[in-house]
Amino acid sequence: MHDRQYGGVRVLDQGDSDTLDAPRTEDGYRLDRVSLIEAQGPVLFGLQTHDYHEGSNNRLGAFRITLSADDDRVFQSVLERFSFDQTRYINAHVDFEERTRTGRWVQRSHVLPGNRLPIYETLHGGRVDLAPGERRSMRYVVEDIRGNSARLQFDVAGVASDSTRQPQRNRSPFMLRHDAPFSMARTGATLRIPAGAVYRDQPFEYSLSEDRPQGALSPVHNIHDEREPVHRSYSLSLAIVADDPGDTSQLTLARVSSDGRMTWAGGSYANGAVTGNLRDFGSYTVTADREAPTLRLLNMSDGSDMSSRNSIRVRVRDDFSGIDSYSGYIDGEWVLFEYDAKYGLLTHTFDERTGPGAHELTLTATDNVGNTKTVTVGFSR
Repeated sequence: MHDRQYGGVRVLDQGDSDTLDAPRTEDGYRLDRVSLIEAQGPVLFGLQTHDYHEGSNNRLGAFRITLSADDDRVFQSVLERFSFDQTRYINAHVDFEERTRTGRWVQRSHVLPGNRLPIYETLHGGRVDLAPGERRSMRYVVEDIRGNSARLQFDVAGVASDSTRQPQRNRSPFMLRHDAPFSMARTGATLRIPAGAVYRDQPFEYSLSEDRPQGALSPVHNIHDEREPVHRSYSLSLAIVADDPGDTSQLTLARVSSDGRMTWAGGSYANGAVTGNLRDFGSYTVTADREAPTLRLLNMSDGSDMSSRNSIRVRVRDDFSGIDSYSGYIDGEWVLFEYDAKYGLLTHTFDERTGPGAHELTLTATDNVGNTKTVTVGFSR
């Protein structure tokens, strides 16, 4: 890509991508700084676009996006409707890596092989092939539901291959296909990925990190690329290496972040390993959740007079695996507590069953590995 402002050229290897700004001008939209895009072989495009209500900053989605090369319409998407069970395919519609890395919602102007959304019409899947010396005029037309439109035009020129540049070598001998199951067994790890779990074919990457975070009961297994979306759950089994893991019902998979922080990933123990179904690639280990949830009474304590109050409010927290279930009883009879998961708040509104006199509240919370906390207090009304 030729930089018209500062001179020079930006060069991308096969499989790489770059983002170009396209500000609005009197003649429509145009690429900022870039005077020419040169490419060898197939090229794929994507577009970040927003629509707005008149007089409002509320962002809306584009209804129709059309990409043409000269007189050929190579791609069109119409975001009219699709079924709820197809919603996760949005991860294939957008550039998932760009979204996780920068937060940009770049909509692909090509269709990945495993994308089953019924909203596209394409030529060659949206791919633009360029021969050396060929020049094509590209045109985007973006429309809202009312037919208002915006246009962006730019040229792409084909160039001969640079024989001095070394092609990227595939470091992995394994290929993860979008339409076939994949399995792998390594010391301490067994992986089973069903067909349809990914949206495109790609070399599968796996590595092992012996540098464990505190509390890890196995090495850290790096499963492929966390920037690659997963459509269908896959199974991962990791063997524990601790001599005495303690209560095995509390063992669980944990995802490990780049700074070594662990978050709960589910799973259960059997035959020396913890097995779970995962919806993300990344780094995983085995750990134990030994801590029960906490229950904190917000508007009462043992012996409180609640005659002037119409509800009981309790803060419930769990620092790792999260709250799985809770139950509340007054005088041995089950009562309804409403759970606000966002704020970790349990609320019971008194009814006619809790009349004047002395009462006893018993509240229990259980996390996702079975740790339980129970609070019992007396109160009056």
